[in-house]
Amino acid sequence: MMLTATIPTTIGQAEASNLISNATFDRDTTGWNTYYQTGGVCSLGADSGRLALKVSATGDVTWAVQVYYDIIPLYQNGVYRLKYDISSTVNRTVDGMIQQNGGDYQAYTSKRLSLTPEVQTVDYEFTMKNATDIMARLQFNCGNFEDNLPEHTIYIDNVSLELVDDSKVDYSGVRNYEPPIVTNQIGYRTNSLKTAVFDGASEERTFDVVNADAGAVVYTGELSAESNCAFSGETNRTGDFFAVTYRFLSLLLNLQRFFRRAQFRRVW
Repeated sequence: MMLTATIPTTIGQAEASNLISNATFDRDTTGWNTYYQTGGVCSLGADSGRLALKVSATGDVTWAVQVYYDIIPLYQNGVYRLKYDISSTVNRTVDGMIQQNGGDYQAYTSKRLSLTPEVQTVDYEFTMKNATDIMARLQFNCGNFEDNLPEHTIYIDNVSLELVDDSKVDYSGVRNYEPPIVTNQIGYRTNSLKTAVFDGASEERTFDVVNADAGAVVYTGELSAESNCAFSGETNRTGDFFAVTYRFLSLLLNLQRFFRRAQFRRVW
C-alpha cells in the first residue's frame, strides 16, 4: 500500500492564495475549534458571517480559552502576510499567533491585541525564521489577561494567510504530508471485508473510492461516528467499502483543507 498526499502550496512558486479555508465563515465554524481548561469556559458559533467565540469564564491563565485553525504549512524563509478582523463586546486583551502544534508550542509569529467593540483589522507580514513546519496552528489565546471579565463574545472575520515570497525557500528537503489513512490489509478478494481507518477526520462525513486508472469515483460511502482510542490517543472514523470489487482502486477522502489519497492494489 502506498500513502500519498499533496499540500495545497505550489512548490517553488509563491502564489497569493489563502491558506485558510472558511475564512469568511460562510460554512459556519467548519475547520475552527476551541480548547479550554484550568477554569476556562467557552462555546463557538457563527453570527452574521463572523466567527463568534462566547467566553463564559476566562480561567486562570492566558491560554485557558483558545480558538484555533489547524494544519497550516509554513516554510522556512518564506514571507507571509497574515490579516484578520477582530473585536470583542468588552475591552480585553488576547494573543493572536501562529505556533507549533505540539512540543513546546513555540510561536512563529505573535501579536498581543487590545480589543474593543470596534472592529480592528490586523494586517502584517512576517518571515518564517524557524525550520519548516507543515502542521502549524493559527491560534487566539483568549484566557485570563484581566481579572473579573463578564461573559462576552469575541468576533473574528476575513481571515487570510498568504505566502507572498518564497524566493529564499529551499523546498528540496520538504517531505510531503502523509495522511493518516490506513486500510486493514494490503489486498482484497472480492468478498473480503474492506475497511479503512481515518485518523483525525473530525469534519468529514463521507469518503470516495476512485478507479486509479480512469480517475472516476466508483463508490461513495459514509464514515462512522468518531471513536476514541485511549491507548493510542487517536480519534478515528472508519469507512466500509465492501461493495467495491474493482481491480485497481484508490481511496480518496475529500477534506476542506487538504487532498488526501491512499492507493492500494489487489495482491493475489
